[in-house]
Amino acid sequence: LLCLSWKGGTATAWKIIVRAGCMTAPCLQCAKCLRACKVLFATTAGLCCNHCTDARYRTTCESPTRRAVRRTKKIIRQCKIEPGRKGWKPKWMRWATYERLHAEAEAVSPIIEADEVAPYDALARLEAKIERIRNRAARRKSE
Repeated sequence: LLCLSWKGGTATAWKIIVRAGCMTAPCLQCAKCLRACKVLFATTAGLCCNHCTDARYRTTCESPTRRAVRRTKKIIRQCKIEPGRKGWKPKWMRWATYERLHAEAEAVSPIIEADEVAPYDALARLEAKIERIRNRAARRKSE
Protein backbone atom coordinates (compact mmCIF):
# COMPACT_ATOMS: atom_id res chain seq x y z
CA LEU A 1 0.00 0.00 0.00
CA LEU A 2 1.36 3.41 -1.03
CA CYS A 3 -0.06 6.53 0.59
CA LEU A 4 0.44 9.96 -0.93
CA SER A 5 -0.64 13.23 0.67
CA TRP A 6 -0.49 16.77 -0.65
CA LYS A 7 -2.08 20.11 0.10
CA GLY A 8 -5.32 19.18 -1.71
CA GLY A 9 -5.84 15.79 -0.09
CA THR A 10 -4.56 12.23 0.10
CA ALA A 11 -4.64 9.20 -2.13
CA THR A 12 -3.63 5.57 -1.90
CA ALA A 13 -2.43 3.10 -4.46
CA TRP A 14 -1.72 -0.59 -4.23
CA LYS A 15 1.70 -1.88 -5.20
CA ILE A 16 1.34 -5.16 -7.07
CA ILE A 17 3.75 -7.61 -8.65
CA VAL A 18 3.15 -8.39 -12.33
CA ARG A 19 4.61 -11.40 -14.09
CA ALA A 20 6.30 -10.63 -17.40
CA GLY A 21 7.47 -13.91 -18.86
CA CYS A 22 9.90 -15.44 -16.39
CA MET A 23 10.45 -12.06 -14.68
CA THR A 24 8.36 -10.14 -12.19
CA ALA A 25 7.98 -6.37 -12.11
CA PRO A 26 6.53 -4.09 -9.42
CA CYS A 27 3.64 -1.91 -10.61
CA LEU A 28 0.99 0.36 -9.16
CA GLN A 29 -2.74 -0.30 -9.50
CA CYS A 30 -5.06 2.35 -10.94
CA ALA A 31 -7.88 3.34 -8.57
CA LYS A 32 -10.51 3.46 -11.36
CA CYS A 33 -9.80 0.64 -13.79
CA LEU A 34 -7.55 -1.53 -11.58
CA ARG A 35 -4.90 -1.83 -14.32
CA ALA A 36 -1.25 -2.34 -13.51
CA CYS A 37 0.66 0.85 -14.36
CA LYS A 38 4.15 2.24 -13.93
CA VAL A 39 2.93 5.86 -13.63
CA LEU A 40 -0.16 7.17 -11.83
CA PHE A 41 -1.54 10.73 -11.87
CA ALA A 42 -3.16 12.42 -8.86
CA THR A 43 -6.81 13.29 -9.62
CA THR A 44 -9.94 13.94 -7.60
CA ALA A 45 -10.82 10.24 -7.99
CA GLY A 46 -7.47 9.19 -6.52
CA LEU A 47 -4.33 7.98 -8.25
CA CYS A 48 -5.32 7.07 -11.80
CA CYS A 49 -3.52 5.82 -14.89
CA ASN A 50 -2.89 7.69 -18.13
CA HIS A 51 -5.88 5.99 -19.78
CA CYS A 52 -8.39 6.96 -17.05
CA THR A 53 -7.23 10.58 -16.80
CA ASP A 54 -7.35 10.89 -20.60
CA ALA A 55 -3.89 12.48 -20.48
CA ARG A 56 -2.11 13.23 -23.74
CA TYR A 57 1.56 13.28 -24.49
CA ARG A 58 2.77 16.51 -26.07
CA THR A 59 3.96 14.67 -29.18
CA THR A 60 0.51 13.25 -29.97
CA CYS A 61 -0.87 16.79 -30.38
CA GLU A 62 1.80 17.87 -32.88
CA SER A 63 1.15 18.60 -36.52
CA PRO A 64 2.98 16.46 -39.10
CA THR A 65 5.16 19.44 -40.01
CA ARG A 66 6.18 20.03 -36.40
CA ARG A 67 6.88 16.32 -35.96
CA ALA A 68 9.13 16.36 -39.05
CA VAL A 69 10.96 19.41 -37.71
CA ARG A 70 11.52 17.75 -34.33
CA ARG A 71 12.73 14.51 -35.97
CA THR A 72 15.14 16.38 -38.24
CA LYS A 73 16.55 18.43 -35.38
CA LYS A 74 17.15 15.18 -33.49
CA ILE A 75 18.98 13.70 -36.50
CA ILE A 76 21.09 16.85 -36.89
CA ARG A 77 22.02 16.71 -33.19
CA GLN A 78 22.77 12.99 -33.39
CA CYS A 79 24.91 13.19 -36.55
CA LYS A 80 26.40 16.64 -35.90
CA ILE A 81 25.18 17.78 -39.32
CA GLU A 82 25.50 21.38 -40.45
CA PRO A 83 22.84 22.27 -43.05
CA GLY A 84 24.27 22.26 -46.57
CA ARG A 85 27.60 20.75 -45.48
CA LYS A 86 28.40 17.08 -45.17
CA GLY A 87 29.96 16.61 -41.74
CA TRP A 88 31.98 13.80 -40.25
CA LYS A 89 30.02 10.91 -38.88
CA PRO A 90 30.20 10.09 -35.18
CA LYS A 91 32.83 7.46 -34.38
CA TRP A 92 30.32 4.88 -33.13
CA MET A 93 27.93 5.16 -36.12
CA ARG A 94 28.09 2.99 -39.23
CA TRP A 95 28.43 4.70 -42.59
CA ALA A 96 25.20 3.20 -43.91
CA THR A 97 23.27 4.55 -40.92
CA TYR A 98 24.93 7.94 -41.23
CA GLU A 99 24.13 8.19 -44.94
CA ARG A 100 20.49 7.19 -44.34
CA LEU A 101 20.03 9.73 -41.53
CA HIS A 102 21.80 12.44 -43.51
CA ALA A 103 19.56 11.82 -46.54
CA GLU A 104 16.47 11.89 -44.31
CA ALA A 105 17.54 15.21 -42.78
CA GLU A 106 18.25 16.70 -46.19
CA ALA A 107 14.86 15.53 -47.52
CA VAL A 108 13.00 17.27 -44.70
CA SER A 109 15.01 20.51 -44.77
CA PRO A 110 12.55 22.17 -47.25
CA ILE A 111 9.76 21.45 -44.75
CA ILE A 112 11.78 23.13 -42.01
CA GLU A 113 12.49 26.14 -44.22
CA ALA A 114 8.81 26.41 -45.16
CA ASP A 115 7.86 26.15 -41.47
CA GLU A 116 10.28 28.94 -40.56
CA VAL A 117 9.10 31.19 -43.42
CA ALA A 118 5.35 30.60 -42.86
CA PRO A 119 4.89 33.25 -40.11
CA TYR A 120 6.57 35.88 -42.28
CA ASP A 121 4.35 34.96 -45.24
CA ALA A 122 1.25 35.26 -43.05
CA LEU A 123 2.47 38.63 -41.80
CA ALA A 124 3.04 39.85 -45.38
CA ARG A 125 -0.49 38.75 -46.38
CA LEU A 126 -1.92 40.56 -43.35
CA GLU A 127 0.01 43.74 -44.17
CA ALA A 128 -1.26 43.59 -47.78
CA LYS A 129 -4.82 43.20 -46.54
CA ILE A 130 -4.43 46.19 -44.19
CA GLU A 131 -3.02 48.25 -47.06
CA ARG A 132 -6.02 47.36 -49.27
CA ILE A 133 -8.41 48.40 -46.48
CA ARG A 134 -6.57 51.71 -46.02
CA ASN A 135 -6.65 52.38 -49.78
CA ARG A 136 -10.38 51.62 -49.89
CA ALA A 137 -11.00 53.95 -46.95
CA ALA A 138 -8.94 56.71 -48.59
CA ARG A 139 -10.92 56.36 -51.85
CA ARG A 140 -14.23 56.60 -49.98
CA LYS A 141 -13.01 59.62 -48.09
CA SER A 142 -11.95 61.44 -51.28
CA GLU A 143 -15.32 60.84 -52.97
